[in-house]
Amino acid sequence: MTVLESWPASVIQGTKGEKSDVGLPSETRSPWFNVMLPSAGATVLSNDIAYDSAGQRYIVSSVSIEGAVYRLTMMEAE
Repeated sequence: MTVLESWPASVIQGTKGEKSDVGLPSETRSPWFNVMLPSAGATVLSNDIAYDSAGQRYIVSSVSIEGAVYRLTMMEAE
């Protein structure tokens, strides 16, 4: 079910990433992103799936509400 579509957001790539559980030496880290978006009219939860306008998939790992703004941490997913 789509909760938000064509919603304005500020997306900033974090400085760290996360390796998978396999832990191969040549493995690259999956990037993390900090996202801020208006909270009106929708509920975003941890483990929700998000897509950007290019079709890239993300997993929401944490959610907080600061006034009328959602502050999310998301990890790029495959």
